[in-house]
Parts: sequence; C-alpha cells; structure tokens
Amino acid sequence: PPPPLFQAEDGIRDRVSCLVGSEMCIRDRLIELSGGKEVIATTHQKLSVELGTAREVISRQLQEFQRRGWIEQSRGAVSLVNRTALENLAGHNS
Repeated sequence: PPPPLFQAEDGIRDRVSCLVGSEMCIRDRLIELSGGKEVIATTHQKLSVELGTAREVISRQLQEFQRRGWIEQSRGAVSLVNRTALENLAGHNS
C-alpha cells in the first residue's frame, strides 16, 4: 500500500474533484452509502461534511435529483427511487 502521505494526497485530490464536480460526487456518495438498499439514513448536513462542501450545495443538488425523479427526500433520509438512472449517470454501470 502507498505510504500515508500519498493516501492523504489522494484524499485531498478526491475533495478537490468533489468541489469541481459536486453533482457526480454527490451521486457517487449516495450510491456508496446505499449499500444496495433503497433508503439511506443521512442528512444534508452530514453529506456536506463528508464531501467537504456547503450544506446549501448538497440541498440544491438533492432537490435537482428529486426533480429528475431519481430520489425522494424525507427528514433524515434519502430514498433512491430510480437507482438505475443514478448509477448510469454516475458511471457505475453494473
């Protein structure tokens, strides 16, 4: 495995990528958190901390995902309504 310094650099690089392409990063994180399940127990605030971005960015993007029919939101949870569309656009072709 790479030394810890390189692992830290990879983490920073991932964060910068998330800031540049937040839509893709949020989709990837939702798919990862779902673990194959439909409902994810999370909040906008928790996602923002995990992804190193503002809660408002998360809220705006999740609202767009909901508008597209990919997810539904409720207090403390996100439901993946159209996982296939989300996975295809996130580049997770299974």
